[in-house]
Amino acid sequence: MTFRGQPFVLGEDASVALVRAPDWPEDRNLRLPYWLGINVLVPGVLQPKEGDYYVISEAVLQKRLDDPGEWLVEAGSKLVKQQAIYATTKTRYVGTGKILPTIVQFMGKRALELPDGRKAELPALREVSLPMKWTLKGSVPKSYARYQIR
Repeated sequence: MTFRGQPFVLGEDASVALVRAPDWPEDRNLRLPYWLGINVLVPGVLQPKEGDYYVISEAVLQKRLDDPGEWLVEAGSKLVKQQAIYATTKTRYVGTGKILPTIVQFMGKRALELPDGRKAELPALREVSLPMKWTLKGSVPKSYARYQIR
């Protein structure tokens, strides 16, 4: 509940997402798994469970879908990115590009007709937090999708 509709700060651990509210001390973190996708063949990685929370990192908005706030995204590990349906709740993206890390909830699979006409069962992710608060010097790089808060 602390992160619902709120920005957060992401720690520097590449194996697990260390998230904290911007006003928490640096040593107080919540550990969440990174979203790696479905059926990923990586030792030690458990299959996602419906209702669980994850952090998507450097997912890419590919295409706006018909429902307001829904996008086709590529999300997962650095090596393998899988398509997923991404439903925003507070963030309105105004273009494509990478997404700043965001806490999401896995909602199960949903059928979708892909741009090439094939039908696929894709994982559905719902935005929980606002995008990560940018803490590095300078502005957010142009490769990240621009957004507005609803």
